[in-house]
Amino acid sequence: MLNGSEIGTVQVIPVIDLKQGRVVRGIAGARERYQPVCSQLCRTAQPFDVARGFIRAFALQEMYVADLDAIGGATVDEHSLGEMIRAGSRLLLDAGIDSVDKAQQAKDWNHAGARLHRVIVALESLGNSSQLEELLGTLGRDTAVFSLDLKGGRPLVRESWDLANPLEIAERAVGVGFREIIVLDLADVGMAAGNQSLSVCQEIRRRWPDIKLITGGGVRGHSDLEALINAGCDGALVASALHDGRLRSDQLRLLTEKTTPGEAL
Repeated sequence: MLNGSEIGTVQVIPVIDLKQGRVVRGIAGARERYQPVCSQLCRTAQPFDVARGFIRAFALQEMYVADLDAIGGATVDEHSLGEMIRAGSRLLLDAGIDSVDKAQQAKDWNHAGARLHRVIVALESLGNSSQLEELLGTLGRDTAVFSLDLKGGRPLVRESWDLANPLEIAERAVGVGFREIIVLDLADVGMAAGNQSLSVCQEIRRRWPDIKLITGGGVRGHSDLEALINAGCDGALVASALHDGRLRSDQLRLLTEKTTPGEAL
């Protein structure tokens, strides 16, 4: 059973971007421009308040957390992670995992006995494709999630990568054993212009029907969520539409009753 609100077969997963101990609003992947979030759900940009706001307003407990400082090479913001867990959330964390040591630390980390729910192995953080298998081996198949990071449709890879096509990269990830993939185009984040990765998601679903597939970025409301259903996605990462009230709790309850992709609202 999914922990978030279900829309047909789609789980809505709130996004929390952390920067210097506060929750910030993502804008097209330009992280230097991210500012503390202003939300209808909470009074401050403190991680505890934002996480509690999502839980109280929408009963959404599973949250995608990007520790932007850790992704940039700093240490993981363990205090903020602990605060979000204290608020009642279950964390799917991207902390820039780029080594076996970091993967092991993430796997072993706990707050008052609570561990990270899942850990992201993000394309933008990897030096080469061989790391996929070793990091998956460290984290385990039930914990590791591969993030296929794009910007404007192009994979965010370093020069040392031997693959440059999104579907080839997805094939490598599935081939080494990943059971869950996130498709995230940073150019869509915070732009309220819809998700531009649907064709990639559709092809991934066609080729690998048994994996769990999540995408996000650009979600404006229930019509965009329905488009994700039709593309075969199991989960949707959402932030701005929840903070701004474009997706409300009553809409989520209505959409939860949907069971047929493409059914009119």
